[in-house]
Amino acid sequence: DAQLGRRLMHVAATVVEPRGKGPRRQARTKGGRSRNVSLGDAACEAIREHLGWQRAFLPDEAAADRERAICCGPSGELLRPSAVSKGFRALRDELKLPAGTSFHTLRHTHATMLIVGGADMRTVQERLGHANVSTTLSLYAHVVEGRDRAAADAFEAVSARIEKGA
Repeated sequence: DAQLGRRLMHVAATVVEPRGKGPRRQARTKGGRSRNVSLGDAACEAIREHLGWQRAFLPDEAAADRERAICCGPSGELLRPSAVSKGFRALRDELKLPAGTSFHTLRHTHATMLIVGGADMRTVQERLGHANVSTTLSLYAHVVEGRDRAAADAFEAVSARIEKGA
């Protein structure tokens, strides 16, 4: 749910698609815990623009129901996860991205960009909703360039302070 006044995304549910049934909102996340993920100004503006576009074609009652949901079908219905994946594959192919790129790849890209940008692993863990930071570390520690050099520099700096009696 987009909460743009608070500049955040509240992640408290997931859309599931039971076999042979339509999509439904499941009132818990995969990890079973809700979380708030802060959004930047550019992301909030892009979401506001999208919601305005979406509101233009939704029936009035659906628009009220879907005000905080970012994406829905033309009648306000939840999007099938399989349809989102299919649509992403078409976009991927149009953009000539590698064949293995999936909608879930965007999650990995987000995490990698956070880490490369200097975010700490605990923050990345919380944004992704991992139960343990060890999960985040096992998936993303390799993207932190210069970890060994930074460790050597830190050790040297502490050693120098100890030698000086500081």
